[in-house]
Amino acid sequence: MRINQVCPFLFLLPVLSFIAGCSTSFTPVLADQPEIIEGQPLSGSTYGGQQPITGAHLYILGSSTAGYGAASVSLIQPCNSSCNSSYPSHQDSSGNNYVVTGTNGSYSLVRAQYACTAGQQVYLYTVGGNPGNPGGQTNSAAGLMAILGTCISTGSGLSLVPVNGYVSENEVSTVAAAYAMAGFAVDATHVGSSGTPLAKTGIQNAFNNSANLYNIVGGAIGLALSATPAGNGTVPQAEINSLANSLAACVNSIGPTSTPCSTLLGAAKSGGTSGTNPTDTASAAINIAHNPGANVKAIYNLAGSSPPFGSPILSVAPNDWTVAITFTDDSILDILNGIAIDGEGNAWVTSTSMVSGVAIKFSPLGVPLSGSTGFSTPDMSTPSGIAIDNSGNAWIADPGGPLLEEVSSDGTTTNEYAGSGDLNNPTGIAIDPGGNIWVSQGESAPDAAFFTSGGVDLSALLTLGEITGGGLKDAIGVAIDHAGNAFFANNLTGSPYAGVSKFASSGLAAVTTAFGDNVARKEAYGVALDPSNNFWATATLTNNLLKCADSCSSQTAPTTISGGGLAHPEGIAFDGAGNAWIANNSGSISEFSNAGTAITSTTGYMGTNGYSNPNLSTLVGAQSIAVDGSGDVWVANNASGYVFEFIGGGTPVVTPIVASISGPTYTIPASKP
Repeated sequence: MRINQVCPFLFLLPVLSFIAGCSTSFTPVLADQPEIIEGQPLSGSTYGGQQPITGAHLYILGSSTAGYGAASVSLIQPCNSSCNSSYPSHQDSSGNNYVVTGTNGSYSLVRAQYACTAGQQVYLYTVGGNPGNPGGQTNSAAGLMAILGTCISTGSGLSLVPVNGYVSENEVSTVAAAYAMAGFAVDATHVGSSGTPLAKTGIQNAFNNSANLYNIVGGAIGLALSATPAGNGTVPQAEINSLANSLAACVNSIGPTSTPCSTLLGAAKSGGTSGTNPTDTASAAINIAHNPGANVKAIYNLAGSSPPFGSPILSVAPNDWTVAITFTDDSILDILNGIAIDGEGNAWVTSTSMVSGVAIKFSPLGVPLSGSTGFSTPDMSTPSGIAIDNSGNAWIADPGGPLLEEVSSDGTTTNEYAGSGDLNNPTGIAIDPGGNIWVSQGESAPDAAFFTSGGVDLSALLTLGEITGGGLKDAIGVAIDHAGNAFFANNLTGSPYAGVSKFASSGLAAVTTAFGDNVARKEAYGVALDPSNNFWATATLTNNLLKCADSCSSQTAPTTISGGGLAHPEGIAFDGAGNAWIANNSGSISEFSNAGTAITSTTGYMGTNGYSNPNLSTLVGAQSIAVDGSGDVWVANNASGYVFEFIGGGTPVVTPIVASISGPTYTIPASKP
């Protein structure tokens, strides 16, 4: 194992000067250096299943800002027996410090034994030790993790650890950590981001999400949570416990050569069915989070007939190992039409009930931030598409008005725009780099879409222009590229209206691209731009994806992509790796590589959302989909009123979407933060 170090703060805290291989021959600029926080006393235990692991090497690691998947930073400091007589620090061959767990799996660090950088994300990583083998054999493949949270200067110094809290590390905490950090991790010792403000927000939200899955101060034999701490989210408890049981089969063995370990490590390769084998169970859990559809049954069967984590567990192997939290609220979540993510990682959802319409704002943890009644404008009735501008305000297309509606980031300011009588059936909405609002018109106005030239200056939002021609017919989805060009997905099945229409940013009538009729382009619904500025659209009638360069002409046939579980595909979004995520109205989500290769199987991803049979799905009715800055994939369900958050499903992406196509830093869609 090699955990590289980050050295810019050596001069600030003398105790950190142990870091090997780092030069201090530079002149520090004190104002630019982060605050170094000395740790607080930290105690806990490390268990494999229901057995304490003795003699394990316990590291405290911090996230890196050197890049995604960069080597984590070792935070434990030199501390001899006079510093901590029971649990002194030891140093491995790479110069990293650790402590050794005691006979009951316990450890206790003193205040001066570790330090972290303010705002850094911190986690435990334990490897090796004896999990209770009668012969005393140690298991080098026993790797466990627990997320401790953000390094802060108050309380315990770690945001998820209460003062005097006793931290429990086991296979369940490992699963929770692996999925929460999946968007930033290569393996258990390589967790990092780019260090930009958006990236720091994304990784902090990601680490905090582990507390929605498992309570690290809940006891050594604690199970996964059944509900989120806020009470409005259902956690796939049985699935998490079952996956933890599969990890425990390897942890509670004699080591890598045992059948459980060789099976697990072989089934949890870095690429799912290809790539390298992990060396321990913690990295195996991260690989499973990255490849949730690979070798599912083989991993499930490892748990055996007497698993250490009991009820609830799955009775049969799931369709996949995606971990999806389901958020519900019968009072405001009904028919869900649109979803969008803002720059703080909050998810905005539009909902229509029998009485009225609202916009609901969820925190990155799924906590409703819009009160018991949601956000609304005076005449909001059937809100549909939603987009977030660079100020964090939500723009909503409401065909029931018909209106364009704007809600400020905190919901305190609302505005409505009816246009000049030409706004008929606004359905989809997108914002271009100049702050202009583009709206699709849907079925009632099949030949028109609208463009507002006032941008985000509300007092000037008066000019609505009608766009016609270009093959526009029943336009639903709308997306913008970095040049400000608008792409509309036409939902009509009849000739000659099908496929995607493109309009240049320079004016309302500047039609540059229009697809004619083609059997593969029937009922185009959603549209999105990838990092290479190719546009992709969902074709609901033929269960296909369409992909074409933005320079495609009406004479150019798009690439038709099928498979991957596509079943009445509607919403589409891209993550920071350029992978396409699709909401299938028939009850799943699909993932494709940027090359168009299906990552999901013929059944897509379903999650295990509360059914006793984990191969049934509450995703039936999935319509809209979005990826956040933590790599979590959010889905709004039009039929059930559920909002799903697939933890660590994708790669972090810049949010809101307009931020990735505007400004000096982000010039292409689907950028990493």
